[in-house]
Formats: sequence, C-alpha cells, structure tokens
Amino acid sequence: NNGDIYGMIFNPTTSTVTTDNITIRSRAQDEQFPAVSWHEANGEYLVAWQEVDNRATSGNWNQFVYNYDIVAQRISAVGVASGAVFTITSAIDGQWEPKVDSNENDDSWLVTWHDHRYRTGMPRTPNPQTGKEIFGKWVNGDSSLSAEIVMSRIVMSSANNSGTATPAARDQQYSAVAINSDGDAYVTWGDLREATG
Repeated sequence: NNGDIYGMIFNPTTSTVTTDNITIRSRAQDEQFPAVSWHEANGEYLVAWQEVDNRATSGNWNQFVYNYDIVAQRISAVGVASGAVFTITSAIDGQWEPKVDSNENDDSWLVTWHDHRYRTGMPRTPNPQTGKEIFGKWVNGDSSLSAEIVMSRIVMSSANNSGTATPAARDQQYSAVAINSDGDAYVTWGDLREATG
C-alpha cells in the first residue's frame, strides 16, 4: 500500500481543527499530489490528485502503457464526500500533478495537469511528438450530477510562439491555475520549448 489522500478542515484564525482525519482515497495502489479548491456558491471543496491507473498490472506498468490518472472527489463544508470519486482523465501513459481552482461565476472548477500521452514514441496526428503538455478540464459543480460530471478537455500548451496549432516542443509541465472574479482562468506552467539541450 503506497500513498493515500487524507484531509482536515482547519481554522487558521483560531488554530482550531474542525474536522480531522478525513479519508478521501485509500486503496492498494498509489495516490499522491492532491490539490484542493473551495467553491463558495456550491459550498463544496474539489480535491483532485493523481493515482495509478486501475488497468495497470506488473505486466503492463511502464511509461508507454498505463501509468497515473487524474481523479477527483467533491467534499462538503464539513468534510463529507459528495458523490463518488470520479476520473478526470485516464488517457494512455501518465497524467501528473493536478492543480485546481473554482469559478464562482458558473459553478465549476478548472483542473489542469501535465500529460505524457503524446511523448516521443506515442502515436499522434499531427506530428511532431512532444514531451509533456498541459491539459485541463472544466468540472461542473452541480452536485445533482454526482459522479457523472460534465467535463470538456482543453489543450492549453499546444500552440507554438507564433500562435499556430503546432504542438510546442519538449516539455510543458507543473501547471498552476487561478480564476478571477470575471471567470477568466489564468494558467501558467514551466516550459522547455526554447531549450537547446
């Protein structure tokens, strides 16, 4: 048993722990690198993390088959799970290190991560193949949808410096996201497209 995902609700003003030892995800395979964001209008947190793909076995666990997926769980204001754990992406190869922020304008969250599905050696149209890229999905905050949350995939690092659709070279990784009061999402990442090594 490797990493699991736990949480607590803590009041930093009074140094009081409101709810401790919240088990968000605990299973035999590895879960790690959680990110969390509170949605005021929904009254819920969204916790996203990476975990080993359910299809991974000792025979197919490698960088080109099944690696890590991005999954999430909505958590109520008092630390209780809202609906079931749901998968944000289970694409081939690895998806890592999610980041999340809420959009108070339309009851949603944006989850971003870096993704290895199109690395060198993997099929891709059009070429060129790359290292990692930044992907994201909007997660609907309507709790009536439970685990069936509507999401749309957006590829945010696939334009080169001229603004064309050609994928950026090398690695784009370690994203961060912030959504302002107008609902505009600002996404940043580390980028190696200009590297020469």
